[in-house]
Amino acid sequence: NIQCPFRTFPVNNAPAAHHSGRRKSGGAGSLNRAREVFLAMALLIAAGCGGVDDEQMAFERKAYRDAEGFTRTDASGRIVEEDGDDWRISPVFGGLMRVEPAFPNPVCATCPLYIHVTADVIDPMNGLYIAVHSPGEYTRIVWSAQAGMLEPGLYVARLSPLELGRYGSVESARGLHRLILFDSREQVLSYGDVLVE
Repeated sequence: NIQCPFRTFPVNNAPAAHHSGRRKSGGAGSLNRAREVFLAMALLIAAGCGGVDDEQMAFERKAYRDAEGFTRTDASGRIVEEDGDDWRISPVFGGLMRVEPAFPNPVCATCPLYIHVTADVIDPMNGLYIAVHSPGEYTRIVWSAQAGMLEPGLYVARLSPLELGRYGSVESARGLHRLILFDSREQVLSYGDVLVE
């Protein structure tokens, strides 16, 4: 389930205390009008959240597809050739998190692979996980940062390409693999493809 990115605040429905003396202008009518406006605004915001949910669901459907193409990077992380579908940020985490493409890509089976993830705000997501996904076969977590709320800053994922293969061997690791980044609620942050040579 994807949560709408806003908080609702309870409307105080307690009866107003009775004050002796003159009544201020506006009175209960103004208070009721303010409540109506507040509730109308809350409903409009809630209605708008369906769009974020729909966009996130579409993004996640793409994330769990077969690996296709990849962003070519060098050993320092510089992008040599970009695949526009890889390493985008999902609608839920837009403006909160950044992901640099995996590097080097392609990568040799026995060389380390890196992914840099930056949290730009306090508590942008709960936990950070990276899984390798092969549709119809398996999805397996290959790296995790922490289980609690993320602090602002850079998170460096160092992966062994051997872990991307089904059997942990050089032979099974070779080929194109889909990596998916997500939080503890399994909301997808980003995804991209890595070629192991």
